Amino acid sequence: EKLEQDLSQSSLNSPTPLYLDSSNDLQKRDTAAMIQIVCSQRDRFASRVNEMETKLTTLNQQQNLLMEENKSLKMDNVKLYEKIKYLERFATKRGLEVIF
Repeated sequence: EKLEQDLSQSSLNSPTPLYLDSSNDLQKRDTAAMIQIVCSQRDRFASRVNEMETKLTTLNQQQNLLMEENKSLKMDNVKLYEKIKYLERFATKRGLEVIF
């Protein structure tokens, strides 16, 4: 709405060229058409921004879930590695062959 007012005000304050003096209605229609085009573009951009913000939120949530899963898997790997090392030491003390 502010954009519409600014465009309307600027078109009223701008000097009218000589060739449009007799066709003031044409200038008003052109201005109205321009305002409509700019407002439609603004609405499309606002809609696109909302879509992108929603997508960004979804991706951030997915990233957080994956980071938590990654952290959990790393901890599981450390625990498994510790168990394997324990079994290897245990088998070595007993003189057993370890197949891992």
